[in-house]
Amino acid sequence: MFARLFGHDADQVLITLDQNDEGRPTLFFHAQPRGLGICRLGLSFTDCDVGWGLARKGLAEMTEERARAAVRGIYESPLVLAVQEP
Repeated sequence: MFARLFGHDADQVLITLDQNDEGRPTLFFHAQPRGLGICRLGLSFTDCDVGWGLARKGLAEMTEERARAAVRGIYESPLVLAVQEP
């Protein structure tokens, strides 16, 4: 498995397992707040067998509640809130 998707239409959170720019295993959380493009944040692990195992386990055990908690900071950032004001 390399990805999990939670939610529907404009309220989706996508989690992917990939490498960051340093080659470390990383869980990337993707979300698209209203008025902005796709935002991404990453949770990186040590580049070793244990690190890759932890990243795979994190993805496999990811729940919608955990995924939404991870991206909550994106939606609550001052920049996003300013863009979404009427």
